[in-house]
Amino acid sequence: MGVMVGCAPVRQIKPLPMGVVETRASLGGPLIHFGGAVIPIPFTSVGIDYGVRRHLTLGGTIYPTAWLFGAFQMDMHALYALYVPSATQSRGMPGVSLGAAINYTVERWAWRQGIWPEIDFNCWWQLGKRTLAYGGIGNWFELRSKRSHGQPQQYHWIWNPHLGVQWQAKRFHYQVEVKALAPFAPNDEVVVDYLKPFGRRGAMGIYVSVAKRWPKSAQINR
Repeated sequence: MGVMVGCAPVRQIKPLPMGVVETRASLGGPLIHFGGAVIPIPFTSVGIDYGVRRHLTLGGTIYPTAWLFGAFQMDMHALYALYVPSATQSRGMPGVSLGAAINYTVERWAWRQGIWPEIDFNCWWQLGKRTLAYGGIGNWFELRSKRSHGQPQQYHWIWNPHLGVQWQAKRFHYQVEVKALAPFAPNDEVVVDYLKPFGRRGAMGIYVSVAKRWPKSAQINR
């Protein structure tokens, strides 16, 4: 089971206000046993997003940890709000968004390239002026028919459910997310010693991210 599908939290859950730019960085990954402790693999990502319209956000991300190990990974993505509750509706009414991305990787040794389309479905709940909770499922699609060493590709749809929370402090926006990574795929055929809350399948990831928005008046609940 490849961990590349779990090297970052959800990029955006709720579209940015029109004209707002957000830069963000994240740290985290699948939980592993290391030196007697359980820690997340320290994957990193850095991205930028822009509110194009009231319900549409576009952006891109690079993955520095992958770059350090010779896999130049990046993506271009979009998020569209299918439904945004009004201020007069119950707080139990979620907003709904749909994300799409093209993930691209090239390895520097053999210069092998890979493209993975992705579709994310999210619901969010505004818990207060500065806090929202969310849940959803990310879906990666493997287009290649062969894995490494010429082995047949078993999984062409890789789904990853997630839960998280975002909140706004004085200067930054913060996010914490828990993700079930490929909970259908065997995890006992890899070298990495994953924490195995789902038995012999899948892994669990934990991620934190920090973001800053411009202009400064941009709020998480707008």
